Amino acid sequence: MGSEETKKRLLDHFFEQPKQTIFLLTGIFLIGVLLFMTSRLGVSPVNEGLVSVAEVSVDTLIREEERELELRLEKILSQIQGAGQVEVAVFLAAGTSYEYAINVSANQRVIDEKDQGGGVRLTTENNSSDQYVLIRGNQAGLEQPIIIRETRPQILGVLVVAEGARDAQVKNKLTRAVETALGLEIHRIQVLSRR
Repeated sequence: MGSEETKKRLLDHFFEQPKQTIFLLTGIFLIGVLLFMTSRLGVSPVNEGLVSVAEVSVDTLIREEERELELRLEKILSQIQGAGQVEVAVFLAAGTSYEYAINVSANQRVIDEKDQGGGVRLTTENNSSDQYVLIRGNQAGLEQPIIIRETRPQILGVLVVAEGARDAQVKNKLTRAVETALGLEIHRIQVLSRR
């Protein structure tokens, strides 16, 4: 019974102040309509999916580099006498990495303070900032950082499937060609014959 009396007092208090009640109900209604409309429009929270987009773009870049290497190797290896039709799969641990030119500016300021009692306090401030060195490209307004070092992608392994790999000499030539072209250890290269 005490619970019903509490509910009744709250409802009485709520309806005694009509302006506040109308304002509150209107606000709740508008928030509900806004939430309904955003869910119907397919608007999703800003943070949702950001990590997965970054991961997908990195995976895509690595896959693009793998595909580029595969096409180049297929073109080269198919030219070897007796190789026949060749398919190549390249597996990268990481893509190409770049080291950019950076402009470093450093400032040092020494402050000598004297107080009324004759004491001296020295304060040293060190400030530094780094900025990429940019170069203007051919297109208007396009600036790109200057690359000072490019590191080739790290290759885990290469798989070659060729018609002529049944012949030991052709298989050896294909293996040596991949080894030379990529600077890869021989144990990371597998050459198999097509069925």
